[in-house]
Amino acid sequence: MLEFEFLVDTHARARVEERVREAAGEALARLTIAPVDGTPRYRIIARISDVAGPAVMRAVMNTLDKKG
Repeated sequence: MLEFEFLVDTHARARVEERVREAAGEALARLTIAPVDGTPRYRIIARISDVAGPAVMRAVMNTLDKKG
């Protein structure tokens, strides 16, 4: 199992969550989303099988690279 942790702004939370779910599919074992106290950010922790790791990382990074 791999565990990825992303720290994202509030406006990107839903997009990143959606991309993790889409890219990981059934390889997603657990997805934890929690606000970071005192900041406008969320911590997203995705636990996935090793095989889906590269696809999830690419999908999330592509999402974060897009403006808007």
